Amino acid sequence: MQLSWANRLQDRVQYAVVQNATSPQSNFSYWDSAEQAIRFRDSLSPNVVRMEFRLAELENPARQHGVRLGQVATRQNSVDELKRASIVMRAESYRRRLFSEFDRAKEMFLP
Repeated sequence: MQLSWANRLQDRVQYAVVQNATSPQSNFSYWDSAEQAIRFRDSLSPNVVRMEFRLAELENPARQHGVRLGQVATRQNSVDELKRASIVMRAESYRRRLFSEFDRAKEMFLP
């Protein structure tokens, strides 16, 4: 991760960092422990939004059919595999946790 852009912008902006997990065991160790990242967090206090990894059995058909997570959670789609109870419950859970992350950071996005 290169934070040279933050050096140029400094505190003229508010920062939002999205930790988008792209695998079940996503590694954000650089963000957690690298000195440059620690200095960035300490001096500029970015909002960090965590997006957890979504299982392929939900994510792949949703992408293939252009269906949003909310449409899966509310069964407002025409894809049978995305209407299974286990997939709908998982989508509801992902959505609830993501909304929680956005609620935590909403002051930045909606001043």
